[in-house]
Amino acid sequence: MSLIERTRMEYIAEIGSNWKVSEDMELNWIELENLVNKAAGAGADIIKFQAWNTPKFIHPEHPDYDRFKDFELPSEWYADLIMLCNELKVKFMATAFDKDTADALHELGQKYWKIASGDINHLKLIEHIAKYGQPMYISTGNANMYEIEQAVKTVCKYNSNPLTILHCVSKYPTKLNEVGFNQLKKLVSKYGLTHNIGWSSHVAYPDASIAASMAKALGATVIETHVCGVDSGSPDSSFAMTPTQLELFIGVINLIDMEDPIIDEHELLWARRGDDDLRPWINWEVRDVGYN
Repeated sequence: MSLIERTRMEYIAEIGSNWKVSEDMELNWIELENLVNKAAGAGADIIKFQAWNTPKFIHPEHPDYDRFKDFELPSEWYADLIMLCNELKVKFMATAFDKDTADALHELGQKYWKIASGDINHLKLIEHIAKYGQPMYISTGNANMYEIEQAVKTVCKYNSNPLTILHCVSKYPTKLNEVGFNQLKKLVSKYGLTHNIGWSSHVAYPDASIAASMAKALGATVIETHVCGVDSGSPDSSFAMTPTQLELFIGVINLIDMEDPIIDEHELLWARRGDDDLRPWINWEVRDVGYN
């Protein structure tokens, strides 16, 4: 499996259920279009959605069946959203929860694929999507290393395109003392040389900036976070960022320097002790040098 060569972090803005702000579908589309534009402007590389056909995803007697149906992204919007992202020069990605929905998105031109944490052991769906031969992202919330390994093997059996494995905690929202980054370290150690490793955040802003900084330091090269426009009380809104917060978030993470430190040879020579245990006098003119 090939590895994406990156010179900077990749950011995924997950809209999820935050597309719905009212019962007025025309207003929902207007607000969604506005949110996509603002998320792209804030620096997101990928705008992500969740696409399911409720009867093919949730058992009719499931207690949340009606809620899932209520937040089902209209399939007639798929093509327009793909076109919108293309116009904004950002990548469109959707989590498909069944084969038919995946095929519909594939036919419309989707090129990047997300496997939800809950589907990490749904190997038939993973195999189906892997056979498209396009880049894939897998979230690992609540998964053990065996389940992760089986999912990764399934992808690699059918797909040689880049795979990104996202550490994830399936708690909404997630607190700083619940991010479980020891698992991220394990993923970097086990898969970091052959796959991209990232973090899918459910931490609310501004704590998300602290956690994402740590994730980057541990080796994550992809960060996914939820975004929302109008707070409608959707299932994802309690931990989602506004576009303004997203821009600040991305700016902070990008400031973190992961390179070797720059050594000032002038300062090095001036500060080191000599054989007499004193800082030596160097025969040059020193101007505006602060003393430690």
